[in-house]
Parts: sequence; structure tokens; C-alpha cells
Amino acid sequence: MFKLGRRYEIILIAFVVLTLFYPMLFAGENSVDDWRMLQNQSSGELDLLALFKPGGGFYYRPLLMLTFWVDKFLWDQSLGFMHLENILLHMLNAILVYFVARAMAQRLHVEHYLFPLLSGLLFAIHPITTESVNWISGRTDLLTTSFVLLTTLAIIKSSAHKSYLWAFVGSLLFVAAVISKEVSLFFFPVAVLLFWWHGRQRRYAALASLCFSSPFLLGGLAYLYSRLLTASTRTFAATDLLRNWHYDLYDTIRVSFKVFGFYVKKLFVPVPLNFAIRDVSEVYVLVGIAAMALSVYLIQRRVVTFWPFAISFYLILPAILIALTSVAWTPIAERYIYLSSAFVVIGLVPYLLRLGQLLPLRAAVFGLLLLLASATAVTAHRNYLWLDNERLYADTKQKSPNFSAIDNELGIALMKSGELDKAREVLQAAIVAGKGEENPLIYVNLASAYQRADDYDNAERIFASYIEKNGYDNRDILANYARLMERKFVVKDQPSEKVLLDVEKLINLYRKSYALSRDSFALYRVGQLELWLGNDKAAAEAFTEVVANAPQDVYYRPAAEKLADRLHNKGSD
Repeated sequence: MFKLGRRYEIILIAFVVLTLFYPMLFAGENSVDDWRMLQNQSSGELDLLALFKPGGGFYYRPLLMLTFWVDKFLWDQSLGFMHLENILLHMLNAILVYFVARAMAQRLHVEHYLFPLLSGLLFAIHPITTESVNWISGRTDLLTTSFVLLTTLAIIKSSAHKSYLWAFVGSLLFVAAVISKEVSLFFFPVAVLLFWWHGRQRRYAALASLCFSSPFLLGGLAYLYSRLLTASTRTFAATDLLRNWHYDLYDTIRVSFKVFGFYVKKLFVPVPLNFAIRDVSEVYVLVGIAAMALSVYLIQRRVVTFWPFAISFYLILPAILIALTSVAWTPIAERYIYLSSAFVVIGLVPYLLRLGQLLPLRAAVFGLLLLLASATAVTAHRNYLWLDNERLYADTKQKSPNFSAIDNELGIALMKSGELDKAREVLQAAIVAGKGEENPLIYVNLASAYQRADDYDNAERIFASYIEKNGYDNRDILANYARLMERKFVVKDQPSEKVLLDVEKLINLYRKSYALSRDSFALYRVGQLELWLGNDKAAAEAFTEVVANAPQDVYYRPAAEKLADRLHNKGSD
């Protein structure tokens, strides 16, 4: 039978990835996370020490952030190049899956020559991978998977040649995985077990495990020590997790099985795909229990071909923790099982090949082609949706109609495409449905949609309606309302009486904003506006408080100091 050489198999996998994801080179930035990341990179300077210094937040991903800085320095954050990097990382991962399958073939008792190629191809076109590849911020999953797969290959290489050097190399690669995405730490027990699974000789497996673990554990202790140095002002990620854990024991077990069952189903049947998964059917509790029971049974029976599935299912654990603690934008997401999908295809292909051998040749070939074509079609359609934020969020809103953040993002996308009427319709409907109280940014963006059409009266009405319902309780509302009023003075002629009323309203907004945020610039603007109204005493008090509370290096502090002195001197004359 005709058989491709290894070089041509790798070229075929690369060709499939590049062809399938090529349209994403023309995609823009996603309004969730991408724009914030791009803004943060463009407004700062690279500080390598600060980048790798542990902080107090939940995330610690210096290697990921370093790749974004490279984007800035090499091609000035060109979106096409940033999408290309994600595509190339996915291509690399598909090729690494090919090599991991090839390396595991003997241990899994799989002799079919198509095993590595089909594993790489199935991972390349698996629809569950689209979110990580198409979302620039999803690079964290791609990068950590690259290093986890490289770690796996290093461990297998170490076991094959009884080489402690390769065990040490594997440890360094695993450190790189962890500082790309911290939850890859969960792979550590798998890595140690791989030495025993492949090494077979107990003495070698024990020493190789120790060689692998030592650099990683020393690095972990150094990390914890550096975190302890900042413990007085920051909190640990574990503390953040516990603070967000609101389930009792029964619900913790129930939700864990439900999320586990949902992700297991997604690995094998990924449709429907959704960018913002909020609600999962209780039916998946039963699916999770059944999947767990079957896994325990097959592991106890030492079914060798089940081990890749076992690894994949175990790697769902971090995603379950995220669902329980809600520390991310969505509690459940397809990108969380990108790494799991790399191992699940390695476990699935031997069973597909065995099934194919039981069928007539034509039926086997037809079934294989149908599987590949179906996965490719779903992935291609998903890529098409990701090309445009408006399409993506319209699809997401249809699948998650109660998620207020999606109404807001769809409104933003419609405004960016110039469809102001549709944007106002979507955002107004969200407010009527009560979603604006859950997400006040819906009010902000609805007002922005009116402002873009120079309808300042309606924009002001939107802010006033929020304040009437909720009071002066939200920084975003106050800050954007004040910006609207400032802009209104510049672009719109008004009777002098109306101007005075608006200035007094603006002063009140800035005072409320200062009381809420303690942002001294708001108080500085109060002083300026009071001075414009001729209220010297009120202006002097505001400028004096700015001098007392503003940071030393802010640009407006010297001006506030001079104005305070001048007004105090004027009052004493």
C-alpha cells in the first residue's frame, strides 16, 4: 500500500493547518482582552525583570507576555503577524502531536503506519482548537501546549535511551510551559508517571523522576519565596481561588461532574461551538459520572490504549477549578481543553484504525474521509465567524442570550462597523431586559452610540437614567458621563443659562467621581470649573486638596499648587 515518508507527512500536516487557518491573517482584534493587551503593550516599555518577577495576581505568564513584546518590537503589533504566530504555533503543536503519537506507538501497541499522521491531522482540524488559535489572547494555550508536548517527547527520549540529561531538558521545557500558563502545573504528575510508564525499570524511573523534578521544584520554591516577599501587599492566587469558591460540598461535587462530563463530550463532539458558555445542562452530571466510572474501570484493567484518554481527562481538572471559582471571563470555555484535545486524538486514532480494519476497505475509507471532511467544515465555518466581531458576537448572543457582556460586545462591534441604529437597538433591548444593572458598560456604550450621531441630549438621558435607578455608584458611568459633558461644551452651541446648568452638573459629577475613586484629577477639574464660574473660595479648596492628595509626579499638581497659592493670596488681600 502507498505510504508517505515522514517528511511528507509533516509537510501535509503543516499544509492543512496553513490552508485551513489562512483566512485569520485578515482578522482584526477581538474586543474581549485583545484590545486591552494591545493597549498595555503600546503604552509601556519592556522591563524584563519586572516581567518575570512574580506578582500577587492569579496569572503568572511572563513567557506569554514576552511574545507580545516581541510583536511590538518586530512588527509594531501588526494584527496579521500576531494571528500568523498563533497559526504557526498551532501548526507546531499538530506536528508535535504527530511525533508524540509516533513515540508512543510501541508502548500503546499500535503498529498501523497511519497512527501518527491521523493523530496530527485530527488535532490540526479539531474544531475545539479554533478559539485558542483565532483569539490573539488565546496564545497562552498554544504556547503552553507546545512546551508540554516537547516535555513529553523529552521524557520518552529519556526513557528510551536511559538518559538523565533528557530528563533534565524535559524539566526545563516544563518550566517554560508553566510560565506560559500557570495551570499547566497540573501536568507534573503526568510527567512523573510517564517515566514509570515508559521507563519500566524501577531504579531508572525513580532517578529520572528525581532528575526531572529537582530543577522544577527548586524553581517552584524560589517562586514561592519571591511571592512571600510581596505577601504584605498582595494576595496569593490560591487565596483568590478560595475567596471565589461559593459552593458547598454537594454542589462542588455536582458541578465538578457536570463540567467534567461537558468537557468530555466536547472533546469527542465539539459542536455547538460557543465563545461564551455560561449554562450547562444538568444531564452532563450523569455523563461526567459515567465517564469517570469508565475511566476508573479501564485504568484498573490496565488497558494500555486508554492511557492517552486518561491523560486528556485528567488535564480537564484545571478547567473544572475555573468553573468552580469563576476567576475568568467565562466559567466554561473551549480554549481550556486545547491541551486535552492533543492527547485525546492520540487515544482516539487507534480505535478508529481498529474499527476501520473491521469494515470493508471502501466503507473504512469513506468513513475516514467523512470524519475529516466534517471536522474541517466545522472548523472552517468557525474561522469564518471569528473573522468578524459582529458575526462572532451575533452567533454568541444566539447561543448565550442571557449573558449581558455579549450584548455589550455586539453593540461595540456594530458601532465599529458604522451600524449605529442596530447598535442602539441591541443595547437598548439589553437595558430593557435588565442587563444594564448587571453590566453598566451597556449604558456607557448606548450613550456612545448616541454621541457618535451627535445626539448629546439622548446620550445624557441614558446616563441620567442609570443614575436615577442606581445612584452615583459606578466609576465608568461617572467618568464617561463627565467626558460626554466636556465634549458637549466643545461641539454644541447652547444658551448661556444652559451652559451654567451643565457646568454645575459637571462639577457635581466630578465631585461624586472623586468621592468614589479618589482620583485627584477629577478634583482638579472641579477647581478649574469653579474658577471659571467665579467661585474662588470653592476653587481654592479644591486645588488645596489636590496638592495634599495627588501623587508627586502627575502633570497637573504644579498647576494646582500655583492656583491654590494665587487664590489664597487673593483672598487675603
